[in-house]
Amino acid sequence: MTIQSLLPSSSTISRAMLACSGAVLFTTFACSTETDPVLPHMPIEGTVSSLSRQTERQPWPSARSKHLGYLSTSPNASCQLWPTTGSASVKGGALADSRGVVRFTPPPEDWGTLLSVECTSPSTGATTNHSIDLTSPNTFVPPTAATEPLASRVLPPLTGDLERLSDDELSAEGYPRRPARSSAQYETWRAGVSKPLTIVDSQPIARLGAFNNSVSYNWSGPVLAQSSTTYTAGVSVFAIPYLNTIVDDQSYVTLASIWVGLGGTLNQALIQAGVNMWDGGAIDPEFGPWIEYFPNNWIDTCLGTGGQGGCGVSEGDVIWDQVWACNSATTMSATGGWGCFSLWNTTTNVSSGTLKISAPATFGGETVESILETPAIYNQPLYYPLTDFSSASAWWWAYDSSSVEHQLSTDSQYTYDMYNIYNHTTLLASAANTGDAVTDWTFHAAQ
Repeated sequence: MTIQSLLPSSSTISRAMLACSGAVLFTTFACSTETDPVLPHMPIEGTVSSLSRQTERQPWPSARSKHLGYLSTSPNASCQLWPTTGSASVKGGALADSRGVVRFTPPPEDWGTLLSVECTSPSTGATTNHSIDLTSPNTFVPPTAATEPLASRVLPPLTGDLERLSDDELSAEGYPRRPARSSAQYETWRAGVSKPLTIVDSQPIARLGAFNNSVSYNWSGPVLAQSSTTYTAGVSVFAIPYLNTIVDDQSYVTLASIWVGLGGTLNQALIQAGVNMWDGGAIDPEFGPWIEYFPNNWIDTCLGTGGQGGCGVSEGDVIWDQVWACNSATTMSATGGWGCFSLWNTTTNVSSGTLKISAPATFGGETVESILETPAIYNQPLYYPLTDFSSASAWWWAYDSSSVEHQLSTDSQYTYDMYNIYNHTTLLASAANTGDAVTDWTFHAAQ
């Protein structure tokens, strides 16, 4: 299968491109200023047979914070945040932009009003400590650097021998890591890096509190596992599907997410990145890229300011999604203490470059997975109705700590690895493997 075969049919109904309107829309992308109520992308333990799912339409949240908090620290720093006082016993994660600005949504009330923060510079390894007073109006005033236009840089085209740079050298410069020459996706990679590649400052937003300590969330798709293998990198290439609005109700909201991840089943640490797909009667489809190193919360990112939702992603775009365990220099390493991420819109040739987060837990790398998910509403045993994506496909593969490539045909799978999403006995989404490296999903019902 080629990348062209992953593109949606031209006969599918397209949508108008939509600008971000954070004061009206409840979204999870960096252009929004709403507090995200969505739980992390974590697996169900055991076989999926039934879910506690809402039976009434979930309205757009209307009583949530519409402002962000800010902190100034070192450029591109990875930060851990935790309540200095209050009842919460969890930590949150945040990422500074290239100007050193950290953006975050206010955490749940049980975190209290004072936050302790430790930020680590990826360039020097130095740590700095900060304190955030959530009762101070100054916390929610953006610094001058946060109001400046979105920064970007352009990487020059790679010419000559494209094998001369190692994957680690490529990622250190901001280029996407290279697939094997035998891969069906090699030509897509070659075409992209052979022309100027725009790297945008994604202005990440940390969604504090967008996680839960329990693990009972909703995955669909395969999980690769070998007892003797430590997976250290995962790659997924997928086309953003054209969405079908299920009803025209102004209060009806649906959600689905496509992502690739490392770990998260036998070991709590989970490195993952993907794209959220929102839809509903109030809006046309919106798409929001994100990264996450669980057990920390997810972090919204952007691949520009256009697209549907204002974050540089539209229906039909082909996304190259990569995650790998790394050290602070972005070199692949199972014991490096960092997680690395790269999201590349091959249609617009715009990339996040290489983003990295310091590990909040010990990395295991016992599995790699390609997942379509319907996340849950924060702190409630309910799930959003599943977005009608009709069908979607991801070409995906992985590497172990010795840089050996792994696909569906090379690795054994968990006995409960191939998830189909159910609401009790109603099938919502099914997954199937096509060939060695492709997962296909089919939508069946919203709830």
